[in-house]
Amino acid sequence: MNEKVNLPAPAMPVLNTDRALQGPLVKFVDRQWTLEEEPISPDEKFLVLAIKKAAQHWENGRVIEEVVEPNPLPDIKAKNEGIPEETWELGADGITRQAPWSIAAAVYLLRLRDALLCTSINKTSGQHAAANSLRSRIEWMSALKHETMWPVVTLGSKLHSRQFKKYRPDFIILDGEWRRFGGGPVEPPRLEKPSGSVGEKVEPPSLKDELNDEIGF
Repeated sequence: MNEKVNLPAPAMPVLNTDRALQGPLVKFVDRQWTLEEEPISPDEKFLVLAIKKAAQHWENGRVIEEVVEPNPLPDIKAKNEGIPEETWELGADGITRQAPWSIAAAVYLLRLRDALLCTSINKTSGQHAAANSLRSRIEWMSALKHETMWPVVTLGSKLHSRQFKKYRPDFIILDGEWRRFGGGPVEPPRLEKPSGSVGEKVEPPSLKDELNDEIGF
């Protein structure tokens, strides 16, 4: 008689907290998303794994020092005040000097067709707006389900400034495409990393879930 052997579930990988960039960089320029210089299809699906902020020190066009959440972020105003402004590098306009320290918003994505881990990160107001909007949706769904939930998204764009007709990145959550990472309580508002094992597909919240009660007549 053959006995059923229960193999342990593989451990969930943990994102490296020593650096902000995980895997290749996902770029958003002029409403076009690219990965390793190749355009990303609007239908390409990604699972959101985490949203973090990172304090970065730039010099000669590259990051020479950074601190990534959940590590405490430094006071970048104090950091910048400690560096003579005449040494700050010029921005893209060739006139304005850019502060060497800045806060970037990072969204970590897992491409579903091949499990490629990649990162969308920069310091623009559009990126911060996109990350904050995504974080809010995740927190509300997690609160409704009483456990941490992560969405499947496609990559699009959204109008960010009507005056200047500028668009920002947009992480478009697909209807009914949510994933849970094990049971347990909802994480604090500053979501950091997945834990446990990837489970079944999660259905959209029902009216019962939203009200946390049966409807009585």
